[in-house]
Amino acid sequence: LKISNAGTNGQFLQKQSGNTGGLTWADVTIPPSGNTFTAVANGSIANNKAVRVDTDGKVSEIKTTFAASNLSKQNGVEFNSGTDTRHSVTLYDPDANRVVTYWGNGTYPYMNATTWAISSSGVVSESNVATSQVENSVQIHNDHSGDHDFDVVYDTNLNKHLYLMTSHDDGNLYSKYGTYNSSNYGITFSHGTSNLTQIGSFAGSNPDVHYDSTTDRYVCVYRRTNNGYPYYVVGNQSGGTISWGTPTIIESVTIENGNNVNICSIGNGKVCIVWKYQSGNTVKAALGEISTSSNTLSNLYSATTVMTSNNGHHRLCYNEEDDNVIFAYTEASDYGYVRRISRNSNNNGLDISSQSSAIANDALDAGHLALVYAPVTKTVHIMIREGSDMYRSRVT
Repeated sequence: LKISNAGTNGQFLQKQSGNTGGLTWADVTIPPSGNTFTAVANGSIANNKAVRVDTDGKVSEIKTTFAASNLSKQNGVEFNSGTDTRHSVTLYDPDANRVVTYWGNGTYPYMNATTWAISSSGVVSESNVATSQVENSVQIHNDHSGDHDFDVVYDTNLNKHLYLMTSHDDGNLYSKYGTYNSSNYGITFSHGTSNLTQIGSFAGSNPDVHYDSTTDRYVCVYRRTNNGYPYYVVGNQSGGTISWGTPTIIESVTIENGNNVNICSIGNGKVCIVWKYQSGNTVKAALGEISTSSNTLSNLYSATTVMTSNNGHHRLCYNEEDDNVIFAYTEASDYGYVRRISRNSNNNGLDISSQSSAIANDALDAGHLALVYAPVTKTVHIMIREGSDMYRSRVT
């Protein structure tokens, strides 16, 4: 055999007629030319769905199932012992590789942030400044805020924490930035009114904020204090300075003080907004499209009724794999349920699943539930509390 080159370990002989002898040592291309490969399916697979490789070497579609498992209490870490800790919001800071819990102090109504270290195995681990997992707790601001009157989101472009709160000094909404500080192992916030940016010109409460990396804008929804109407407001930043657009009413109806109004992504610069009427049990949802040129929603499409039965304790999560929103809630019995909300075929409204799926056939304690999407496993994890125990249901 005559081969045109010397080759290296791992290459294979390939027919290349233009080379001397027609044989050449060449690299293996995986996948082959065209970036496609052929696999044998186990069962039917719908278009554009993720698959897994089974033990027999075939592939099967990852389909929706529920699986619940108890969480081990022994792995829990207590912090703020003796402190009246209230409503909390937890986020992951990918740049600092830290988990940060924001929480309200029921004894002294200041908001605080506690930073947690993460080990190489991906679990909360001992910090490098103490023997416990807690790194540092800091006071966010020297103003008061209520137990549930704050929210936090991580800006993946600016690499900062955007914190929103209702001031108990004047009842208005304000925002400020925080940054992880490796020297004191905590989130650094500048104190003082000069570091706060007011949102709108009237009192509002219970903000829920979403950051959209596609448009690099924030969308906050909240309840106006004097009439209970749901509002949204869009903001952006330039050079680390945030500016907010004009608050806009979502619907001229008083919403329930407790369920309020919630927001989450529904993909590609769009958001899903859900709110509940104070009178009756009507829950509505609307599709919003974030403007790429100004601080507003370029479109807020007509609202769709989600349900009219007794319900409460709403939570939303965007399921990237199925491109829909998981809407979790409780009904009159306090049992937990989920419905799916998706964009319609024309992308100008929402479709609501006609059936709901039970999270657990038991009453949830005080409606405690939380949702998060795991992009690696393409699953939505739902944490709930039944009675005095903690359970987890997984939507795959």
